[in-house]
Amino acid sequence: MSRREEILRAAVALATEQGTGALSVRAVAARAGVGASTLRHYFPTQDELHHAVVGELFAPQVKDRRIADPSVDAGDRLTECLAQFMPSEDAEIPLLQGWLGLYANAVGRGDGDAGARLLESLVLHARERVETWIALLDAEGRLRPAPPGRHARTLLALLDGLCLSLLAAPEDDALAEAHATLEDVVRRLVVT
Repeated sequence: MSRREEILRAAVALATEQGTGALSVRAVAARAGVGASTLRHYFPTQDELHHAVVGELFAPQVKDRRIADPSVDAGDRLTECLAQFMPSEDAEIPLLQGWLGLYANAVGRGDGDAGARLLESLVLHARERVETWIALLDAEGRLRPAPPGRHARTLLALLDGLCLSLLAAPEDDALAEAHATLEDVVRRLVVT
């Protein structure tokens, strides 16, 4: 394992135990058994360290599913991947409060706020993952024409809106409707 990986592993362990707010240079360096200058060599800024840690925590939560399997319908593959950003059952809808809390925290934040940095990093990782899925389908010639990044921004905005609507006015069939809406948008606006 490389020195960078050792530092990142120590930082992930620290964040898992104490939250991402605990990711100070001093704490991570001590946990990794390195000096602050060594940590800064591999992670020159606090934001780079934080983003790497959030990426390590985020990656196992969102799978690529069958996105690379061209034998499966492109709309089904993309919808299946995107659906991971929404609750899969009614009992998970209250968990969206944490997501909403990150947004609320970020709106009134001050510089250096751990919650806002967490949200920013999660949004960036989500966009990177969706852009990867879009690129795979584009390479297969399965996407409608759009400027670079448009499909990913559209889909992520849709997911945010669907999740917000699930919190605001949950109806008996709200989750099923949210998933159906996601599939409709994927099929009508994104894939061919």
